[in-house]
Amino acid sequence: MQAGPTTTTTAGPGADRYAMSGRQGFTVDLAVQDASWGTRFDWGCSYGGKDWAADGSVMYDLVVVRTDGRTQTVGTWTAAGEDASGLAATTDIQRADISGVQVRLHDGGLTLASVDL
Repeated sequence: MQAGPTTTTTAGPGADRYAMSGRQGFTVDLAVQDASWGTRFDWGCSYGGKDWAADGSVMYDLVVVRTDGRTQTVGTWTAAGEDASGLAATTDIQRADISGVQVRLHDGGLTLASVDL
């Protein structure tokens, strides 16, 4: 899984942007923005050409990895169609205390894409 800076995710000024590539063509455009109260995440993703039915059968988690190794799920969404956009989540964890972000399958925890911040 690879990641690098990108400018395709819509977010406020000062956000760090990342393009994450994962298993089976799964891609995520992620913006991470520091705030006085914690950290904001804005993202969109593409499911590698798979067109999911909106039946709730596939769910994903956006997971924050803290610098001490602990993890926290900050967002969960259901796959529907070929992509998702306009997703957002916040946490009271300060940006300086976050070492990485992962996208995992909700039911099994399999990491599909990740990035070190």
